Amino acid sequence: MRDSIMAIYNHKHDSIVDEYERFRDSCNAEYAKFLKEAWKPFKGEKGIEAPKENMRLPKEVLEQMKNTSQIVAMKTAKPEETAFNVRDAMAKARNFFRSLKPAQPLVKERPSEWTRRKPEPKVKKEAEEKQTVAVQTPDVKPEIQNLIPQGKEDEKAHVDEPTVKLMSFDFYGTEMQVNIGNLHDVLKLKEATNEDVSEAWTLCSKPEYVSLIQDCLSLKREYNLGDWAYLQMIKAMADEAFGEGSDESTFLTTYIYSQSGYCVRLGRDNDRLLMLYTSHHEIYDRSIWLIDRQQFYALNASQSLSAANVCDKAFNPEEQPLSLWMNGPIKLDEKPSKERIIQSDKYPEMKMKVTVNENLIRYYNDYPNSQLGNDVLTRWAIYAETPLNEEVKQQIYPTLREELKDLPEDEQVCRLLSLIQPRDTTSGVNPWMSLVYDYDETRWGGDRVFFPEETLFYPYSDCEDHAILFSRLVRDLVGLKVLLVYYKSPPSEGNHLATAVHFTKTPTMGNGEALRYEGETYYICDPTNWIPQPGVRMDGMKNPVQVILLN
Repeated sequence: MRDSIMAIYNHKHDSIVDEYERFRDSCNAEYAKFLKEAWKPFKGEKGIEAPKENMRLPKEVLEQMKNTSQIVAMKTAKPEETAFNVRDAMAKARNFFRSLKPAQPLVKERPSEWTRRKPEPKVKKEAEEKQTVAVQTPDVKPEIQNLIPQGKEDEKAHVDEPTVKLMSFDFYGTEMQVNIGNLHDVLKLKEATNEDVSEAWTLCSKPEYVSLIQDCLSLKREYNLGDWAYLQMIKAMADEAFGEGSDESTFLTTYIYSQSGYCVRLGRDNDRLLMLYTSHHEIYDRSIWLIDRQQFYALNASQSLSAANVCDKAFNPEEQPLSLWMNGPIKLDEKPSKERIIQSDKYPEMKMKVTVNENLIRYYNDYPNSQLGNDVLTRWAIYAETPLNEEVKQQIYPTLREELKDLPEDEQVCRLLSLIQPRDTTSGVNPWMSLVYDYDETRWGGDRVFFPEETLFYPYSDCEDHAILFSRLVRDLVGLKVLLVYYKSPPSEGNHLATAVHFTKTPTMGNGEALRYEGETYYICDPTNWIPQPGVRMDGMKNPVQVILLN
């Protein structure tokens, strides 16, 4: 009876897997033929330059920052609404990405229990070392392994256990491993001609290398890698196997990303292979290649790349552009930074003792800046909507929740404002005891937006960073709706980013500065202002604003 049931399961699921594999094989065989054909010349166009935001505060505000004793007590005032020019950029971006169809890989992923064991950390490892270890894995299709009815231990069918080889590689301080097999011995691109690339595609399409793609997909799921992180992880793996920037590395990165359901093309620039990918975002400071009315970007290429020959054929009719949107931070191994204490002057009990994962900071430092649909305001979307890392939440949220417990929501917001309120760089304040305000062009040579963890890590930050961090704390700890408020000023005066909060009860403080959005009142709460109170607009910010609704 058991043998009969197993036979039914095997027949049914083998037929499903076989049909899926036949589709993948046909796509790969057809694409290998395309790669032999003449590649077409395409001209790279100059991409969008990153906005040069002049985020500068009025001189009188900077002077006020130097003397925090001027902070006044809360006062009752009758709120008066102010007319604003309102535009919703963030909600548009968020709704767009919710509607997207995710990339579907052309191989079946392993069930979660088949995720390979994470390698043990090594005390010493040479940079050029390529470690391989022998492991045993059951020779049973992983797609149907967990569907076979299980009998008693002594009744389980015997299976052969072939040996596979694992290769370890580093991804932002996190050691990962994949089954590379003998691919780094047999994948050779002497001159990267059309014939060479076609043969390499056929080689990688063999069944014995499907496990490499499955391993990559398993790592994507295990470490919560978004589309961009997944691409960078594949590149790190291919660089380890074949050398950074080699044609073999570029080829393998392109091949695996295509098998994972993403839209890519292979190109050649002066006999050097290029990987071209698409994105729903418009990425700043990257050359654009317009192919089939889609914008492609060359991986690791800047604005200087001007021309290339490209195989313009689509590998998969269902291929998807990558998204830079993140549902949450990726899970990287911990490398704790120096502990930092950020404390409020007015409410000393309000403080954050925090260490940040430096591996995550390195990853965020390399994250591309972008916008959506020619709307420059959407460039703040990714930063403001990305949740804090769970390890950071566990360090700071319990203490803050305890201090905010049982307080009216307007006082909770007031205390959070006081906690985030920056200090002037000339005031002599220890930068590790507060958020010190300074201009991006002074510290970074140009405009730079921080993810919330980056603001907690770096000693200097500006109004964009304070608004994004404050908006995250208010949403997580107080549960109120928040807008980012953008003040556009003449170039000589500088722009500014603040926040506005929707209270369930009218706040009894400040001067009642508010705006209306979708029939609801939002009170200005400026975490860069020297007065940490709701309903107080910063001096000098009188221009009409645009708002960005946060989730």
